Amino acid sequence: MGNRVAVALDVLKYTWRWFSSMRFGLVLLCILSAVLAFASLLPSGTDQEYGGAAWLVRILSLSNVYQSSLFRFLFTLLCLNLIVCSINRLHMLKITTFPSLEQIKRSSIEQMPLVYQTNLKVDRFLAEGRLVDLLRQHRFSVRKYREGATTWLYASRGKLGPWFSFGLHMSLVLVVAGFAWGGMARSETLVVLPVGEQAEVITGSRQSSGIDRFTIRLDDFATLYDATGAVDNWVSKVTIIVDGQEVQRGNVMVNHPLNYRGYNLYQHSYGHVLEVELTSRLQETPQTAVLFPNRFYRFYQLPGLGQYGIWFSSWNEKGSVNYALYKGHQEIATGVLSKGKSINLPEDAGAIRLIGAKPFSVLQVKHDPSVPLVFASMTLMSLFFFLTIFVRHRQYWLRISEVADGSVSLALGTTAPLHIRALAQKEFNGVVREIDVALIQWKGSE
Repeated sequence: MGNRVAVALDVLKYTWRWFSSMRFGLVLLCILSAVLAFASLLPSGTDQEYGGAAWLVRILSLSNVYQSSLFRFLFTLLCLNLIVCSINRLHMLKITTFPSLEQIKRSSIEQMPLVYQTNLKVDRFLAEGRLVDLLRQHRFSVRKYREGATTWLYASRGKLGPWFSFGLHMSLVLVVAGFAWGGMARSETLVVLPVGEQAEVITGSRQSSGIDRFTIRLDDFATLYDATGAVDNWVSKVTIIVDGQEVQRGNVMVNHPLNYRGYNLYQHSYGHVLEVELTSRLQETPQTAVLFPNRFYRFYQLPGLGQYGIWFSSWNEKGSVNYALYKGHQEIATGVLSKGKSINLPEDAGAIRLIGAKPFSVLQVKHDPSVPLVFASMTLMSLFFFLTIFVRHRQYWLRISEVADGSVSLALGTTAPLHIRALAQKEFNGVVREIDVALIQWKGSE
């Protein structure tokens, strides 16, 4: 029983070490990248179009990968891994920038990459004071510990450097998290509005509660021209309505969206809707309808006209449209219909008269709640990047010990990453030269 518990604890410890390692985070990033790459290459379509892979697409929700359970599970694991790794790194940062007395005493100076050793014919306390003054002149903070015949000096400068590097790491994590959050919470929809009409928008991350519902009314649409007569821009004059109250008015132009509480309204496209009058011999009162071009309409709402359908082209500058008239699924007539003219249906079933056209605007409504987080994180990342470049952490360990012949043994050491080892070597040599100059009067003969 005891062996089983020990084995289980060992497995648990190994699993935790693996989960809290950067290696596991890299594996998760690779898996996420593979899933996103596969989903981006996957064409949108129906199960029949996916063929034999339809079951996999359906189970993993790869047609909408950001909303899939697989993506959310992997992303949650990645976030937990990053949090744990950051906590571990935070602990190491504390040890590195604020070492305890025991850590300073246990530091093996002789095994550091940059080491200087010498013997001095001088009083230990006098040498200690001179070295402390020298280091403080170079803006080092110095911590001094004495124990018996040995004195330890720990000098550091630029303690914030590693913390700036940690801030750079965390801001990058926030950027990645922001992009992933945006992928899951981002929404966009197209709203088609004829002039004078309005439509309700239900979008964003809180669709179910309806908190973010609002109505857009298109008050006017116009084409702007420059001094040469060329088209300069298109402008949609809109009103935002919430609970029956007008809360905001503004213009939506190409490359100049209108923002309402984090929702951006973009000018997507425009055109003209057709106003037609439908007449049926079985109904005395004509009925007016608004039809969009390049769509097929069947007149189910009028008695006696349910078997007929019509298609109109876009409105042209001549004030006319092309049309195709259908009975059932069969095309029975084509032609050009001008403003004010009518199409008589077979067997005197009724008529379709073109009243005219009025402009409509297609607005794209986008909502991405992660934008403030991403921009703030990128700003912090840029700030921490420059601070990391200009603020470098320097550490020196000194041990001053009295030896049997009455002299003093001095050992100086420092650490430096490989990518700045040459720079650290140059600075270290400069410190050694200054120590030699400061203590030259006490150095014994070689």
